[in-house]
Amino acid sequence: MTLTHAQMFEAAMFFLFSIGWYWSIAKMIEKRTAVGKSPVFVAVVCIGYLCGICSKIFHWHEGGEFSPLIYLYVWNLAVTMVDLGLVVYFTRRNKPAETADAEEAPLRLEPEHVVVSFGERSIDTSQIDPCDDDGPEAMAVPRQLSVG
Repeated sequence: MTLTHAQMFEAAMFFLFSIGWYWSIAKMIEKRTAVGKSPVFVAVVCIGYLCGICSKIFHWHEGGEFSPLIYLYVWNLAVTMVDLGLVVYFTRRNKPAETADAEEAPLRLEPEHVVVSFGERSIDTSQIDPCDDDGPEAMAVPRQLSVG
C-alpha cells in the first residue's frame, strides 16, 4: 500500500510530534520535576490521539481503506501516556517537599530586627549597626554578623 501525499505529511507530523514528546520526557527525567507541565493538557492530547484512532477505525469499517497511519497514532498515544504518567508522578512526588518548604519560612520578623535562617544557621540582623560611619559599603557588606 502506498501513501498519498496527504498521508506522508500526516506521518511527518507524527514523527515531529514524537520528537517533541521524547524531548519533553527526557527533560522531565533529567530535572526530576514536572514544573511547568499540565497533566490536564497532556490528558487532552491523549484524548485527541484516541479520537484520531477512532476516526481511522471508523473510516476503515465504513468501507474505506485501512490507514497504516493508525500505528503512528497508537505510538504517539503510548508516548504521550508515558509523559502523562511522569507528569503525575513528579507532581505528586515533589508536592510534599514544596508544602514542607512553605511551612518553614526562612525569614522571621521580630521586633527591631530580622532573623534569616539557612537550614541550621541563622543571621540576626540586630548585630548590624546601620549608623556605621563607613558609608554605604558598610550597609552592603556588614562586618558584624552573628551566625549560629
